[in-house]
Amino acid sequence: MLKKLFRHEFRSKGGVLLLFCEIMTVATVLMCIASLINKYAANTVSRIIYGIVGGGFFATIVILIVTWFIYLCVHFYRTMYSAQGYLTHTLPVKSSSVLNVKIIVSEIQLVIVVAVVLIFIFITGIVNDGIAIGELMQAVRTLMQSIYEGTGIPGQIFAAFVVVIALIGWLDALLLFFAGSSIGQLFHRSKGAWGIAASIGLYYVSQIVTLIVIACVGGFMFVSNTEVYVNSSGGPTALVMYPLMVGIIVMLAFWAVVYYIISRVIVSKHLNLE
Repeated sequence: MLKKLFRHEFRSKGGVLLLFCEIMTVATVLMCIASLINKYAANTVSRIIYGIVGGGFFATIVILIVTWFIYLCVHFYRTMYSAQGYLTHTLPVKSSSVLNVKIIVSEIQLVIVVAVVLIFIFITGIVNDGIAIGELMQAVRTLMQSIYEGTGIPGQIFAAFVVVIALIGWLDALLLFFAGSSIGQLFHRSKGAWGIAASIGLYYVSQIVTLIVIACVGGFMFVSNTEVYVNSSGGPTALVMYPLMVGIIVMLAFWAVVYYIISRVIVSKHLNLE
């Protein structure tokens, strides 16, 4: 049954995901055409067209990513807590299993969207600058070396940290809304409004607690032995960067677990559908 649930969850949003890819394809093609016109015509009109299309391209990316995230949140609410939620919770699986499937599928599809955006940006960069693969790899190696010189962390490890933080950060953001929506169901009126208010409240609580922890830990580190944590050029050493990156991951994971527990408890024990 879980396999069918996964399949249905993917298919239910597949049409919107396909539309997203189609819009990105059209925007990328227009961007590439404008880049080629500007490259070979090199006049005032071509530069104006290139600027307008370029601005529209990046605006499209921002709008689509934000819209997709909102769509995931709305889809979760409609299939879990609105009238459609009655049908969802009649399935022969635990409510917590339904919640888990929705979280996993939403995270995967969000990763797919970001990957598609990065691929299209990469394509426009190649067309615009005419960068060969060898030149691109050399630029990546130079960037990795610069990261190592500035932070003391090998570029590959730093890139891995960034990817992990991004994945957990996206999951954290999804679960924040899911938890807020779940809290909203505990009220008998204006559940959607209470859900949004709960999400905002959870966000500010998490930010305040996180800042307090960072201030306490960071202050202790620098007061105890400043020379160990600052290099000769005044930048942070690896002894600062490693704990910082790990600390960010731990804090994001902690709040993701908190949001998940809130959602699971309410879905399993205190479900109050519209």
